[in-house]
Amino acid sequence: MTRKLAMFNALDGLSSNMNGCLQGVQQSIDSWSQASGMTQDAWNDQGGVQFTEISQACKQVMAAGQELMQTMNQGVQSCNQDNMAAVQRAVGRLGS
Repeated sequence: MTRKLAMFNALDGLSSNMNGCLQGVQQSIDSWSQASGMTQDAWNDQGGVQFTEISQACKQVMAAGQELMQTMNQGVQSCNQDNMAAVQRAVGRLGS
């Protein structure tokens, strides 16, 4: 009989790596903003059209990343719950 294992840590690791990637993107955006020497007020000033467009694009990237992470974390939790239920069913069958 083939033995199958639930890879709970692999799913948690994937989620953790994606969170780290999103944090890296935020750090890069923050570093770029800081290197430009602009204050937050100047960054969002409508007089600097290019900076406003960049700021809006960065905000869109982060919002999409947050949405992706929320969806992925929910998927990982659901998958882990399904895996655990399958393991429990298998243990129940072995015990009977």
